[in-house]
Amino acid sequence: MKVLLPKLFVVVFAICSIASVNAQTAVELRYELAVNEDPVFVTGDGYAYAVAETFSEMEVNNYSVPHSSAAVWPGDENSYLITKKTQRNKILGGTWPGGDAMMSTRYVQYGITAKESTTLDINKISLYLGVAGSSGLRFMAYYSIDDFSTSTLLIDYSSSVTAYNMYRALAEVTGITLAAGETLKVRVYPWWSGSSDKTSVYLCFAEVNIQGVSSSTLSTKEVLKNTVKWIVGDDLVKIKNAPANSNFTIYDLAGRVVYKSSNSSYGGVAFIKAPVTKGVYIGKVESQEGTQTTKFIVQ
Repeated sequence: MKVLLPKLFVVVFAICSIASVNAQTAVELRYELAVNEDPVFVTGDGYAYAVAETFSEMEVNNYSVPHSSAAVWPGDENSYLITKKTQRNKILGGTWPGGDAMMSTRYVQYGITAKESTTLDINKISLYLGVAGSSGLRFMAYYSIDDFSTSTLLIDYSSSVTAYNMYRALAEVTGITLAAGETLKVRVYPWWSGSSDKTSVYLCFAEVNIQGVSSSTLSTKEVLKNTVKWIVGDDLVKIKNAPANSNFTIYDLAGRVVYKSSNSSYGGVAFIKAPVTKGVYIGKVESQEGTQTTKFIVQ
């Protein structure tokens, strides 16, 4: 008895891109700062890079609540943030000089960089800031997209700060667009306002957030890589994960059209008749999301 084996081949060839697509994704980068850990993307991971927290003439002292019993957070947030730890920072060496003023070389910095083939529209910057130890510490925060050749004020506590109070800086911004490779930086500049030198005073940080929307022009290879799969078996070609309303075309290696269909994707799966002649073919998927071409074999 002759046994007919099914023709079966799962495509493993690389996908070739011949088009591009646009995509928008919400991006939110957070520096939690309750423990010593890297920043994380709450959403939009893969569309931007986090800039590592940077210290200039500053250093981390420890991670702790601003005060064990007297910390005050903004408004309605106080009840659930009262036990929240912060990153407590001190001037390098621990002694704040008396009679000081804001110095451009003394700061703590955060930031975000748009990835390749991506633009990033920043729409919100927020952070919690406060002082532990004494009310004489002052601070101002700015953001910039040109490495502080120019900058915009985010928060100004140059005249009055209450010790163990946490203040929230929140800026809903427009008109800040980062092209691929460009960086938004946020810097906080602290100084001691008293006339005499001071120790055991700390600048407290919590929840630095930078938010925006990524507008990407990505190649089909980047967006659809390894999503659409062509599986040949039992005289049929099964196309998995194809976008809705896709058009399918099969060519032989001479470039002749062997099969052509339109609007044939249902629920991400399409079935079309396999070429009769054994050999290598090129399958093309066209949709609003882009165009892919894939080599497959009929055995």
